Amino acid sequence: MQTELWGRYEVNLVQEGYGGTSSVYFGFDPLYQRKVAIKKMPDITLGLKEAWIMNIYGLNERLVEFYDFFIHDNHACIVMELLNVNEFDTLGQKEAVQVTVNILKGLQYLHSKGIIHADIAPSNIILTNNKTLSLKIIDFESARLKDSEGVFRGDVKNWIFAPSSSKEIDDSYDLYSAAAVCTYILTGDVKAQKIKHAKLKEILEKAMREDPKRRYRKATDFIKALEEL
Repeated sequence: MQTELWGRYEVNLVQEGYGGTSSVYFGFDPLYQRKVAIKKMPDITLGLKEAWIMNIYGLNERLVEFYDFFIHDNHACIVMELLNVNEFDTLGQKEAVQVTVNILKGLQYLHSKGIIHADIAPSNIILTNNKTLSLKIIDFESARLKDSEGVFRGDVKNWIFAPSSSKEIDDSYDLYSAAAVCTYILTGDVKAQKIKHAKLKEILEKAMREDPKRRYRKATDFIKALEEL
């Protein structure tokens, strides 16, 4: 195994993941005697912004934990907890709904901190235990801070491109994407019309309405609807 020192961190140079222009490596922190994941990004400003967002949200059981930030070889490096990764491919409806509720609880906390994730996608949800359905939301590269009115004004891009009537997005943008993830887990597609269970289909279709004002406005409302199934 080829390793290299990046600051105090011992890094396995075999790339373990990637996203956009970033790469993810396994590492070891000798100071705290723990394994870590290190995300290396060529855009230092973007890396600083992501680390700042992660530092703002702090500790939550459904959000990947931020440890450190440093610059190595003219790249931004974000140090975070190393996660166990399980697959979604064998989940039934009951399990998929519970996964969605767990995602929404993570989003509820994130939104309470004034943050919109803006890129909720299957690749950014890590199932850490396929028995308890524990999970972590990762990748805050696209995350945005809300203004005093609870919205972000500007352009965003994500895997599903949740419709917006303007260049303003709010909490419902993430809720749309969470519904799309649930649909994808169950059908392999993002169209709620393919859901067979009538009530679940109705709930997901509401979350994915084209007009943001006609969707669930808060994660708590979406959670309540799913838990009443």
